[in-house]
Amino acid sequence: MGWSDIEGRLISVVQSKTGKRLWIPIHQELKQVLITIEAREGKKSDNVVALQRLSGTILTNSRDRAWTRDGFKAAWQDELNRPEMAALRERRLVFHGLRKSAVVFLLEAGCTDAETAAITGQSRDMVEHYAKQVNQKRLAAAAILKWEAADAARSQNADEGEFVQPAADLVQLGRRRTN
Repeated sequence: MGWSDIEGRLISVVQSKTGKRLWIPIHQELKQVLITIEAREGKKSDNVVALQRLSGTILTNSRDRAWTRDGFKAAWQDELNRPEMAALRERRLVFHGLRKSAVVFLLEAGCTDAETAAITGQSRDMVEHYAKQVNQKRLAAAAILKWEAADAARSQNADEGEFVQPAADLVQLGRRRTN
């Protein structure tokens, strides 16, 4: 990817299998990495927006050339073979599994199948397939946080005279009364 693939707070990725272009919001940790890379190159920037003005490849290999897919995969494997990486090998973090891991992380964070597919570029069927690896406890915790946030938003909007959906506990109570 090149610096020109960044527009504002988005980065463009082209799927190798489908050729589909995805625009993905830049994660805050990636933003910090990009700013660090830019600083190492002698550029100064406080935010990712400024990065789009640069040209060239974001990451380069040891010969200062753009990585090829096979070259990056080989370097990844070399890194994983180092003794310090034994824990990662035990967790079976392989090059092919990076996108699968991203799917699991997104779903456990409470993202919908559609939101996850929008980031990974996979079909919703494939996202659903990978969802089998999701930690149920984490997913349930994310769902409760969303629910609580929605309840708080409803309470706040009630004070402003807007239409308010009944609170979840009242809806559940109402269901019990009709049964």
